[in-house]
Amino acid sequence: MVQYHVCSLPFRSVTALVPFLCALCLFLFLFKEVPCEGSPLASSACPCDNASLCEPVTAVYRRELFGWGSARWRDYDLDRVTTIAGADPEDSDLVCEAHRKGVRLVYWIPNHELPFEASTEGKMEYARDLASRIEEWHFDGAAFDFEDPVGWQSELSTNYTEIVRLASEEMKRRSPNRQISVAAAWSPHGIDGRYFDYLGLAEASDLLYVMAYDIQSQVFGRCIGDANSPIAFAEWGLRSFLSIGVEASKLVLGVPWYGYIYGCTEASAPVSLGQEKGEGDSGRGLQSGHQDMEAEEGKGGGGDSQLGSDADSQTASAGVAVSGQTVRTAGLTESALDSDICWMGFAPFRGVRCSDLWGRQVS
Repeated sequence: MVQYHVCSLPFRSVTALVPFLCALCLFLFLFKEVPCEGSPLASSACPCDNASLCEPVTAVYRRELFGWGSARWRDYDLDRVTTIAGADPEDSDLVCEAHRKGVRLVYWIPNHELPFEASTEGKMEYARDLASRIEEWHFDGAAFDFEDPVGWQSELSTNYTEIVRLASEEMKRRSPNRQISVAAAWSPHGIDGRYFDYLGLAEASDLLYVMAYDIQSQVFGRCIGDANSPIAFAEWGLRSFLSIGVEASKLVLGVPWYGYIYGCTEASAPVSLGQEKGEGDSGRGLQSGHQDMEAEEGKGGGGDSQLGSDADSQTASAGVAVSGQTVRTAGLTESALDSDICWMGFAPFRGVRCSDLWGRQVS
């Protein structure tokens, strides 16, 4: 590249450069507030009456209270909520009102945009793009919610942790007030086949959002309707995260505002669990967890756990499982009336024949 030094040019050449230099100065003056795309300062115009409301929230809360989704954010008590995850980037009113109350807004990251197959440079480029979008929307951070099955110490698990780490580092580099959270299963022990590096994810992020619900996603014991979020299971899951080294200050307990209505069936000959699951199935962690908790609560369980029979040949009725007890309506068979148990039909999920898919969510 040829370099021209003005001081070494003849006077006539310098004179010829004057119009160009004037135009350059004018351009820089007019556009000095518009940085290059992808730079740490790149953002859209602030929609709020006070420009400071478009800056990241700096408040530090001893306890976090998350709200998921922003479609009905006006119903939230913004004096109590600390973070809204899954916020809508197009809702400028939300940005202004949430930040006015010191509430953080974080972007929910869809699975399809995660660059699992990318090189390290590709992952870094994704982190820079993500950080730029967060700034453009005047958001406070991002929430990772990858829930596909992942093998123990697999390449996919390693890549996921690396993506979270790089994204966190890039966002924190631009503003130390950014918040990065990762959604976690209710227990770190391979729930639904998700053998993530939870300790690594916790170290790479600010918070683990523990989803202590849909705990019947895989039922390894008796195929019966049960609570969506039993307190004992939720507590056991939290203690399990602590036992692998995750700091208590990084754990946010996620609880459901919904339950399940199950169609109760007449139980028939149980089917051995071993007949349905092959070696190395994705649910080993949940099996041991359910067995431990069932033993503590006197529900039975153990290595000889049984499943119910196929729903196609059963007599159904309406039933609601609440805190382990089932409230049922008319239509039950005589044998079912002799029991407090709501037997479910089979609804396969990730290698297991019985799951809460048999029911219908109600809120």
